[in-house]
Amino acid sequence: MIAASVSLDLSILLKTTSNGTEQWRKNFTGDFYGPIVGTKDGGYLILGLKNRSCWLLKTDSEGSQVFDRIYDNSVTESGGVGISSTPDGGFVLLCTTDHENHQLIKIDSDGNPLTRNTFKFRRNYDMEDILVTSDGSLLLLGSSFASSPNWLFSLNGYGQ
Repeated sequence: MIAASVSLDLSILLKTTSNGTEQWRKNFTGDFYGPIVGTKDGGYLILGLKNRSCWLLKTDSEGSQVFDRIYDNSVTESGGVGISSTPDGGFVLLCTTDHENHQLIKIDSDGNPLTRNTFKFRRNYDMEDILVTSDGSLLLLGSSFASSPNWLFSLNGYGQ
């Protein structure tokens, strides 16, 4: 599976065989730059940026749109940088609003937001990804533009 932003607000989702033969190609309005995650039903979740906000696109196994959700941050330009499945069948999204403010959004399997937490870190810290552990805890992975090394931050399953 390949997702690529080809211009501002135009992205292509492309599925190929293991030898590179194209199976299907779909165009979407928005800017893909987050991860692609497979879902239990064989579809895909793709994170990105649309209308200056965190954007989640759900497709079926053939790349047809199932839903398109925008999680407005009301702060600045935001985009999705991490997604992970949760034990209850939902997902947790990690969205960044700038290099200080980050949002953790818990959603159900239909993309409806259940909880939202905003975190503020020192300037020049970047969130990179989120993982859900076997006990439901959340691990946030990040880096810094300053001289300090990469870092790991742990939260409980409620984002606290």
